Amino acid sequence: MTLIGFVSAGLLAFPQAIGVVLGASSGTTGTGWVIAVLGLKGLTSVFDLAFTPA
Repeated sequence: MTLIGFVSAGLLAFPQAIGVVLGASSGTTGTGWVIAVLGLKGLTSVFDLAFTPA
């Protein structure tokens, strides 16, 4: 929705908006593939580091 507003306001060109949509789609797909290949057990250490208090 925000992307449509940016294009309508002229803040973002239409080809740039297409790039943003394709980039978001490929990022989501890539994350799904990483989780499918490694599984959640292989990623728990990464998540643990994110929530470890300093």
